[in-house]
Amino acid sequence: RREQRTWFAMKTLAEASGPTDPAIPFRRTVSDDAVAIGFCAPEVDAGLGSSGGTLRASGARIWRIQDGAASEVSGLQQVGSPAYGFAELYRPSPAGARVWTPADYVFAVRDPFGHELWFGLRVTARQRP
Repeated sequence: RREQRTWFAMKTLAEASGPTDPAIPFRRTVSDDAVAIGFCAPEVDAGLGSSGGTLRASGARIWRIQDGAASEVSGLQQVGSPAYGFAELYRPSPAGARVWTPADYVFAVRDPFGHELWFGLRVTARQRP
């Protein structure tokens, strides 16, 4: 019953036909009580063979995927203020929900160049004996 924070590197898709595009990469996390989900912005290559630093990102759109259909999560509740555009965390919606329910969630995050980066998070409940 302790709070745990998990961060992991993810692949992103630069162009997607929408939130149900099968090419969107997913990571799986196991949690009975995911109170917030979000992202840290990726490092970018400045084209000079070295990192250009952290890519600032602004706002996420999140969809819940169920039975192959996507429904956009409305009324996202951001946790605190963005960490200078480098990270954002969101509480579940609708208001009053305590945790993100187990499901597939697809993120579209806009970079400063106007591109959307797509990735997915599969929230799975722990298997009980």
